[in-house]
Amino acid sequence: MPPENNSPPSFEGLPDQPLIYQPMPSDMMRPLSGEGPAGSEEFVSPYDYPVSSKPSNLSDYLGQYPPPPPAGTPGRRPRPPIPAVVLSVALALAVLLLASGLLIVVLRGNATPPIQLTIVEKTATATAKATQMATHPTPQHTPAASATPTALPGGTGPGPGPQPTATPAPNATATPAPATPVPPVQTFTDELNSLSYAAAHSANIKIDNASILDSDPSRAVRTSLNAEWIVWHKPNLMAFTAVTHFFTGDAMPAFSFFISADGSSWQAVSPHVATAAGTTSGWQVDTYTLQGISSANYLKIQWGTGTTNQWTPQVGRVQIMFQP
Repeated sequence: MPPENNSPPSFEGLPDQPLIYQPMPSDMMRPLSGEGPAGSEEFVSPYDYPVSSKPSNLSDYLGQYPPPPPAGTPGRRPRPPIPAVVLSVALALAVLLLASGLLIVVLRGNATPPIQLTIVEKTATATAKATQMATHPTPQHTPAASATPTALPGGTGPGPGPQPTATPAPNATATPAPATPVPPVQTFTDELNSLSYAAAHSANIKIDNASILDSDPSRAVRTSLNAEWIVWHKPNLMAFTAVTHFFTGDAMPAFSFFISADGSSWQAVSPHVATAAGTTSGWQVDTYTLQGISSANYLKIQWGTGTTNQWTPQVGRVQIMFQP
């Protein structure tokens, strides 16, 4: 222990600031050699001496009291290291906090589109309702006018005023049913090259193609002097035309024409007759035409009687207009 000095200390050469006197921490204190019983040493810092024992100048102070020994030397307890478990727990907590923050950001980002979609749908619904209200406004109830006038106080009746006008109820307009398309009118022509287009004919009818009459190579002709006939069938018969040939050297009886709806009950008709000018080898061409027929599905042409030869007259072509 350094000798005691009762004179006031002198700190010449020290800075102007006042010297702060602080005790040494307990972990840097050294036991005084040879003092105190074993196991009960008194730990005193080399800087923790009474004022009376401090040196008189800075040189003595620095020379007598060297700085504390470095860590690891005898007389100084080393600072314990931080356990690895604490470091691992701290690192795990940091990673967990970072992952939680990223998860919250992702969830918020995913939750944004449905909210915007809901707003758009609500806006579209509100716009549609507003458009419907503008197009079809809600009818306002108009109270019916009273037929009996109300008397005013004092016995004075109500004065004349405008009479209410009844609003007529709107007439419901029925939607017309779509019209059924009407099939077009068709034309059927039988050149009588055969009897295959005829629905029926009498027994004494044949096709004559031995000669050409007025550029017609084949015609229907009878083989007897009886009133032979041919029938054609077409639905909704509307008009017909028949081209015939007469030999002028013989009697010229007229053809008879009939129409029927069922092919059993016949009605006689009188078509218009047009005779062509001139003859070819004594043959005359007469054309029969009838229009405006209704409720008929069958046409019959019948030969007249009174001629000398069965090969006159002849039917060269039949044309029928009908509507299927």
